[in-house]
Amino acid sequence: MTTCTMIVDCGMLGERELTISYKYYRGFRGSDYDPEESESASIYWIKFGGDSGIEVDLPDDFITNEVIPHCVADYNGEADYAAEAHADQIKEDRRLAA
Repeated sequence: MTTCTMIVDCGMLGERELTISYKYYRGFRGSDYDPEESESASIYWIKFGGDSGIEVDLPDDFITNEVIPHCVADYNGEADYAAEAHADQIKEDRRLAA
């Protein structure tokens, strides 16, 4: 389970921060028997005010069109950062070994 934050414009209330708990699902290429599926996320909860905040119920279309793509982008950003950090560590290890 992973969490991320998202800033949402709440009209007269101004911009508010949502904390989202989600699980990432990797997409896969289709075959003759299985259709192709894009990457997605399953939302566990959405709260105002961090992990200990108030859980909110948002419309399904907002979750589908805004929250899930944000979670996928968040996961991919973290995954890219981790891969980059690992590559940098390998370069540093090789430099020190030489």
